[in-house]
Amino acid sequence: MPLRNLLIIVIAAVLSVACYSVAARNRYANIFAEALSVVEDRALQSRSPDDLFDAAMDGLVSKLDRHSRYLHDDDLDNFQTSIDQQFGGIGVFVGRDESPAKLFVRAAFPGSPADLAGLEPGDIITAIDGTSLGEEKPDDAIKRMKGDVGEPVKLTVSRNGESMNFEMVREVIDVPSVRGDRWLATGEWKFAVENEPKIGYVRIVSFGKETTKEFRSTLEQLEGNIESLIIDLRGNSGGLLDCAIELCDMLLPSELDIVSIRTRQREITQRTYSSQTAPILSTRIPIVVLIDRYSASASEIMAGCLQDHGRATLIGEQTWGKGTVQDVLPIERGESALKLTTSSYWRPSGKNIDRDFAKEDGATEWGVQPDAGYEVELSELEAQRNEYYRSEYELRVLTGGMKFPDVLLKSANKTDENRKTDSVNVDSDVQQVPPNESIESPDDSSGKAPSLAPIDPNNYQDKPFQRALDFLKSTKPATIPQAA
Repeated sequence: MPLRNLLIIVIAAVLSVACYSVAARNRYANIFAEALSVVEDRALQSRSPDDLFDAAMDGLVSKLDRHSRYLHDDDLDNFQTSIDQQFGGIGVFVGRDESPAKLFVRAAFPGSPADLAGLEPGDIITAIDGTSLGEEKPDDAIKRMKGDVGEPVKLTVSRNGESMNFEMVREVIDVPSVRGDRWLATGEWKFAVENEPKIGYVRIVSFGKETTKEFRSTLEQLEGNIESLIIDLRGNSGGLLDCAIELCDMLLPSELDIVSIRTRQREITQRTYSSQTAPILSTRIPIVVLIDRYSASASEIMAGCLQDHGRATLIGEQTWGKGTVQDVLPIERGESALKLTTSSYWRPSGKNIDRDFAKEDGATEWGVQPDAGYEVELSELEAQRNEYYRSEYELRVLTGGMKFPDVLLKSANKTDENRKTDSVNVDSDVQQVPPNESIESPDDSSGKAPSLAPIDPNNYQDKPFQRALDFLKSTKPATIPQAA
């Protein structure tokens, strides 16, 4: 056969395959467009095309797994804010009371527009820019408080029954993800336990873009000044995968396995090793990592890695168990995105963390377990109290008020499984997770049904934290194995 004829046949075959592929795609697109048109014309309940499209996209990804999501509008904005650790706002921590429903000020971040304007804890927000909150959802009201840097905003609040107006100009609000034991008058965290100055304390609330820099700076401050360290990952539901790897790298000698990434066929596509010539913090300094039922994803990568290499003793509860990685893929020219589960991550020991994988394999354990003998069993109420105590303590020390008021702790009155789902925010992943107490985010981690469970944080004992202190005070400096 002449070469010319052969080339024509090959080109025709390629074009046929391409046309078939396009036709197949267009078939579904055409059917969707037809269905959308029918719903718009005939459905009893009228909905906008945008709402119908968003619902269709939500339905598409819901067939995949619990972590894949279609991010649009506010979802995409919140996603970016949690990763960037900054936004345009006034710097106020807000909460909500369910009975009656109201939005109130918990604290104003020092030096923020809210702080300088004079907003105080307990102020009830009644209007934003002259528009009453009424029955508005808290998330919608919070969105109105945020905005472009340099733009003004006016809040009307009720304080002791008196209506007051506060005008502020939005600024860039930074949200630190690494926090210490107490806030100093110099405007910085003290990363040492108050009554045990040789024991360092670092709480990581999320793994964002600035966390690596914050953690490195903290370790450099602590090196040479402490004899042991507590890293608190309780309530931390994750964040950036690279960030978790970088934090582990700072604490390990070189060439130790940190985490591996696998495909749906469980083939390893990436294995990451530590690369520090020498860890920032001496390997002779014992480390305790505190974990609980709300520690998830990137928190589990860090805790599991340090445990597998004997670099840290884990104290607390079994973690949540999320071992999958999500990629954020922009669509609609960046106006929206697909957060798609693309792979799973595995510990240096070869164990998978994910609870769904574990159930598929018939396993009864998932997540990361505390070291043997260092489990601290907590009731649901005790777990909530620990979570509340630390977040409330931080807000109080930030605003200079070291004395706690009596607080009624809310209880979900749900099953333990449902409580976990609500608290951990299992939509979150090793790409991003908002902090548990973010500035200008509602404090609604404990459900809607109030329970009369008073707590006095001034005399409250955090059992896992106390267990960590007791352990470290009786532990001698040690070394961990170097890579072979």
